Amino acid sequence: MYVEGACLTVSLQGLRNQLRDDPSFLPPYARILGLCETPFSELGAKERALVRELQDIGPFSFFADQRMRSVFGFGMHQGIRNTSASGDCAANTQNRVFWVVTPDRRIQAVWNFPLIIDANFVEFGRVIRALKTTYGLPLATPANWTDGADLLILPSLSDTEAQQRYGRFKKVLSYFRQVPVDQVLKARTPKNDAQNSVDE
Repeated sequence: MYVEGACLTVSLQGLRNQLRDDPSFLPPYARILGLCETPFSELGAKERALVRELQDIGPFSFFADQRMRSVFGFGMHQGIRNTSASGDCAANTQNRVFWVVTPDRRIQAVWNFPLIIDANFVEFGRVIRALKTTYGLPLATPANWTDGADLLILPSLSDTEAQQRYGRFKKVLSYFRQVPVDQVLKARTPKNDAQNSVDE
């Protein structure tokens, strides 16, 4: 996750509140990186306190990238690069980016949102819970899915295989089948996940 310096306090507060309210917001392997143009020692007292608090709550690292080299190197910036001697890119920064990358280095989700608004951590949490629930399984979440709602069985899985894996499911159409999330959680073990993983 890239946290832009101009809205650092608001972004860090939103992240802190989300992690407090829902500790399962992040998968166990998750790491958060806060990139800012301002070195930690030059941040205000409030920002420094938030960074320390986030480091206590979860796997949060803060990195001062004054010339924004990492941001441009990873393609996280949509604006025109400022080539001034000061290296100040704040005037050209147009958006912020939030990535979800799996341990096997696959990008599962990307958010781009304008710098002038705060990150919607409630929406981040909803999407991350959906990704965690279906990770490595032949399942998908419908639009506006909420935690605990039914999941969709991918057409690549036959009815017989779906019955063996998850037991009961609702067949709306031949290609549209729903399974309760509790059935998936019952069947989900590390051993089964390894066997059931689907190559994309």
